[in-house]
Amino acid sequence: MREFRSIRIPLVAGLVCALLLQSRAQQAPAPNAVIRIDVNLVQVDAVVTDARGKPVTDLKVEDFELLQDGQPQKITSFDFINLAARRPAATTAISVSPRTGNSGVPLPPFIKSLTADQIQRTIAIVVDDLALSFDSAVRVRDALKKWVDTQMLPGDLVAIVRTRSGMGSLQRFSMDSPTLRAAIDQIQYVPGRVGTSSFAPLQAQLPTDGVLDTRQFDDEVTLAYLTGSLASIREVIRGLRDLPGRKSLILFTEDMRFTFLEGTVVPTRSLVNRTSETYMRRVADEANRSSVVIHAVDPRGVTSPWLTAEDRDNTAANGPPPEGTQLTAEEQNRAEQERAKASPVPPMADRANQRNDQLIASRDGMVELTRRTGGLFAPSTNDLSAAFRTVVDDGDGYYILGYQPDLSTFETNQQSAFHNLKVRVKRPGLTVRSRSGFFGRPDTQNLTEPEARRGQLTKALTSPFASDDVRVRLTGLVYPSPKQAASITAMLYFDARDVTFKESPEGRRAAEVDIVAVTFDAEGQPVDTMSRTAKLDVTKEVYAGLLKSGFVYGLEVPVKKPGAYQLRAALRDTATQRTGSAMQFVNVPDFKNGRLTLSGIVLTEETQKAGEPEQSLRAPQPGSPARRVFTPGANLVYAYQVLNARTDANKKTQLDSRIRLFRNGQQVYESNAQNMDQGNVKLDSARLGVAARVPSLKLTPGSYVLQVIVQDNNRHDKYGVAAQAIDFEVEETSLEPFPPPR
Repeated sequence: MREFRSIRIPLVAGLVCALLLQSRAQQAPAPNAVIRIDVNLVQVDAVVTDARGKPVTDLKVEDFELLQDGQPQKITSFDFINLAARRPAATTAISVSPRTGNSGVPLPPFIKSLTADQIQRTIAIVVDDLALSFDSAVRVRDALKKWVDTQMLPGDLVAIVRTRSGMGSLQRFSMDSPTLRAAIDQIQYVPGRVGTSSFAPLQAQLPTDGVLDTRQFDDEVTLAYLTGSLASIREVIRGLRDLPGRKSLILFTEDMRFTFLEGTVVPTRSLVNRTSETYMRRVADEANRSSVVIHAVDPRGVTSPWLTAEDRDNTAANGPPPEGTQLTAEEQNRAEQERAKASPVPPMADRANQRNDQLIASRDGMVELTRRTGGLFAPSTNDLSAAFRTVVDDGDGYYILGYQPDLSTFETNQQSAFHNLKVRVKRPGLTVRSRSGFFGRPDTQNLTEPEARRGQLTKALTSPFASDDVRVRLTGLVYPSPKQAASITAMLYFDARDVTFKESPEGRRAAEVDIVAVTFDAEGQPVDTMSRTAKLDVTKEVYAGLLKSGFVYGLEVPVKKPGAYQLRAALRDTATQRTGSAMQFVNVPDFKNGRLTLSGIVLTEETQKAGEPEQSLRAPQPGSPARRVFTPGANLVYAYQVLNARTDANKKTQLDSRIRLFRNGQQVYESNAQNMDQGNVKLDSARLGVAARVPSLKLTPGSYVLQVIVQDNNRHDKYGVAAQAIDFEVEETSLEPFPPPR
């Protein structure tokens, strides 16, 4: 029995017609508590450990003292958050054995819309690649891969951020191991504050007249790199603010010294504004308001400052020439004059001590950032994986203490004042780590209507969570474009019951929504954007149908260059200011380089009438291409275009296709290769339309990805294979496209 069957020509033509029509936008008529700093309540989180560093979990409110600016405060709220006890059990293995073929074709990413209640721990791993040696970059990469593969737990939401590339968008947070491993592979050594090795070899020096002292210039370059790293850290902290619960920012860096040369040889800690006390207080204040704890890990391993075989001695630099050297009287006289004028060169032992001082100074920022935010500092250790696991697990249990501040704390003339916080534990032998303080301004701010609108849409677009005040789903289909590299048809499917429709005297219903669609590249940076305010106006009869099954709004998103993208869309009801968002991974091939490529995939149930395209403001069926949610046992069909397939001497194509199916990130099915000579429609000289059935596998509820792989047997180079993927959901039978509104 054939596993992969072609569909009759009329259905092929119908589905391809639908695919082509859709390429034109159709215009429409508790553990997650966030720490608060506000007028009526200031909250601070604290971790308490015993003499062995083990967490203490049995303390009561009477065991604590809380001081603001040295004055005791009455603790009005108290709780212990035990994430370890709330962690879900590991998921069971799938029942279908995965296939292992097609190892040369990359696996499609498994990216699923997240909700806040799925998250147990939020971890932002900041790799300061501007301050990592070559060896440390390798060590960090290996340690992170080991943690992701063997120690990452269900409920861990993780992002890998490199300071060189900036924060970009929080959409890079993921619970998917392959996605995180791909991000880890991007960690490479780059020239920055640290060379290829953690310490440059000591060189023999012969000070002479006219030699330029570059130490101050080198410090200025180092400061510029440090400024970039600190800016990235602050950007990450700001981005984490709206995420639920207590967040961990884990910093890997070798050099965060705050001491720089001023003038000739005078080191100072106060003359550089970027590393001043005021700047560090701002970082601490932002971390406190965002409920972020900063941990720092020094990846250098156990380091000795003493001399190595690479270091060169210079103790004789100012001495007489080596014994046996023959000099004329004039040369000897000139050498003595040079030695008399030259500055003394420190001996190698002193320079080794300077290296030790540099090691200590390089940790200034690590110590300060962790101390001020209640985090841990893991100094040099040869077991980097163990050090990383320790700081990750530090947030598994913590106390939250709250008090009502004095009214003067947030007075207008006090908003620039920094208020110091101190948490003490009365039980002897215990250590408490908490935050250092905050500025006297409340979290809440009065925004203008345009500012509020931009803020709501930006938050919905950049958050790793799908916003569901307005329940939406997103389907992005990729097509060639004559003006751009490609075009993405974004079909936004949403529930009419979550949008405010006003009734007119004639009985029509009207609503207004803001819609934004953005593509983010692999670095998390926004690339292409399309936005509009849509005014929806429908008859009473159409409105009644939309209430039952939702509707689709389509818009075109241009793509300037090929690549892998996340397509994110947000919708805002202007009447209620409620928002909804959704995302989809989209692979945009290069349609114009002559290589074999595939368009986007249309996936639907076979029961849908052939050739019937999705129209804006119509009532899609639950198994429609716009929604991509199907019931167990549904008969699924899919359609796509093949571009740039070569023909043989008889003007015939020689194409084979196969599919892979993934459930919850695990491969559960792979078909055999099937010849595609039958069951395709030639659209023009460069495009073929193809449609086929998904084999009847009795799919159980879950999140799926269908990957289509096509091979051109008329090509004998590395560009003869192309792949494309589409994700979908299988859910139990439901009479409504969405659950009832809350």
